[in-house]
Amino acid sequence: QSGGGSFRWQIDGGAWTTVNTAGAESWQNVNISGLSNASHTLRIEGVSGVSLICGAFLSKAQGIIISNLANGGSDTADYVTVSNLQVWRDALASIAPHVVLIMHGTNDKAADLSTSGYSANLGTIKTNIRTARTRTDVVFVSPSDNDRGGAVSMAQYAAALRQYANQNSDAHLDMYSIV
Repeated sequence: QSGGGSFRWQIDGGAWTTVNTAGAESWQNVNISGLSNASHTLRIEGVSGVSLICGAFLSKAQGIIISNLANGGSDTADYVTVSNLQVWRDALASIAPHVVLIMHGTNDKAADLSTSGYSANLGTIKTNIRTARTRTDVVFVSPSDNDRGGAVSMAQYAAALRQYANQNSDAHLDMYSIV
């Protein structure tokens, strides 16, 4: 990122590899390959400045890989107003998912977002996903009920999501009704 720093990583106490994050704001992957099919220890430490590390995608699996890219406390507006949308799209494209499940509503309820605003935000999120990965399927999931107050009920969000998905021929999983 602009004004960034550097960090370093090592596997199993081996040689350190330094990664410089200074420069233009962009998505950067560090690929580690050639490891044996066993447990390993990954160490990461800062070297200088500030480096933004969005997460680690660690897998020895082949076939179905599930990655949780959720951000606790976020709502749909957070994914609509991403500070650098292109970096977000690049990150999603690099992960290359076949399917993205979107489950929002709980924190939108806490923010008293209207159902029309909720639906509009979901549409923008879907557009951003499809811009990054044209052939990625999107499945909308309505969350179960919660005890949070607010002007809009979870039942209203679930109904709005169902209507949005039906109008746009999107896949929809209604956890509100089945939980």
